[in-house]
Amino acid sequence: MVEGNSIKDSLYCCGCRACEQICPKQAISMINDNEGFLKAYVNTSKCINCGLCKKICPAESRKNLFPKAKKMFAAIHKQDAVVRRSSSGGMFSAFAHFILENKGSVYGCKLDENLKPIQCSVEDEEKLDALRRSKYVQSDTEHTYTQVKQDLSKGKMVLYAGTPCQIAGLRSFLVKPYDKLYCVDLICHGVPSAQLFKQDIEWWSLKLKSPVEEYEFRLKPGYYYYYYFFFLQYSGKKVQKPYFWDPYYEAFYNFKNYNEMCYKCPYACIERTGDITIGDYSWAVDHHPDLCELNAGKSDTISCVLVNSEKGNQLLNAVSGELSLYETKLDWITERNKNLIRPTHRPKERDYFYSDIKKLGYKKWARRYFYSEAFLRNVPVFSQMIRIKHKLQRKGENV
Repeated sequence: MVEGNSIKDSLYCCGCRACEQICPKQAISMINDNEGFLKAYVNTSKCINCGLCKKICPAESRKNLFPKAKKMFAAIHKQDAVVRRSSSGGMFSAFAHFILENKGSVYGCKLDENLKPIQCSVEDEEKLDALRRSKYVQSDTEHTYTQVKQDLSKGKMVLYAGTPCQIAGLRSFLVKPYDKLYCVDLICHGVPSAQLFKQDIEWWSLKLKSPVEEYEFRLKPGYYYYYYFFFLQYSGKKVQKPYFWDPYYEAFYNFKNYNEMCYKCPYACIERTGDITIGDYSWAVDHHPDLCELNAGKSDTISCVLVNSEKGNQLLNAVSGELSLYETKLDWITERNKNLIRPTHRPKERDYFYSDIKKLGYKKWARRYFYSEAFLRNVPVFSQMIRIKHKLQRKGENV
């Protein structure tokens, strides 16, 4: 059993595991707090007070930040098959393909066989698909920082994609820079706990009377407003529903279930931790009319790319032949990517969100949600959106 206290106030631990993996005495353990977020705790009987953990902690102070990006683009992968299997424009796939072609390792988040979100590595294209697409949940880095260091020591190229705090944790853990390490950070709103997501999956399994086999937060089956839908697969069947039909997803969409640190994130700023930053940029069509024509009006397939370092510039140049790139402006990107400027605003509902679930149990809490204003106000809005979607599809078929 762990003795002692967390390294710092648990509200400000991002759960990256950098301290755990660098501790020379294995005195640090990662334990879920009462909301299901990973937090670092110290076994005081093993601790030698060397201070390494605090020195590298990305929550102690902002670390390893590149200055404001010199170049930024609206971008789309040229292969439609790649775009369809991506959340936005397929940028991660392009970077990953280059690293794998050069016998390197690619690290990113996947949902494992139990739908637990974990950071892991792949070394061939066949396994890459699991790392594609958004996962709106805190992923467990496990021992990937140590694995990255081992890969780099062997002279391998490494691509690591993650949230800004995960990238900051990795670069702090490594202490020194590595020429063959390429980091890609995501424009992140915030992360709910993996334990909450697990409860949601268990609730859906009971509701569907069959274990949930797959969960997709966003998928592109060729229709508009795709990022407002989620997908479940059970017993070989795939179900598509608007986000507000999942109380977990609705809470994420409205910022209610994030880690407390996310609301004060030191990395929600224009200075970035990754060599490259990627995110959604559907509104790019408002500023780049050519994109609308190129992409048949499907704005949901556009990414923004911020080049933050010379290595990032080299990586983008290496894959530029696979992409359609349009130089853009930071002011345009931040019109809706506010987390490049500031952390997500903490809503009042966050005060009692997790405590209500703990008190009521997830099943009863979810049942109550379906009678709440948060659910009921969305029904007529989405009915109208579905009508617009069908109208647009018919119009496209008649062109």
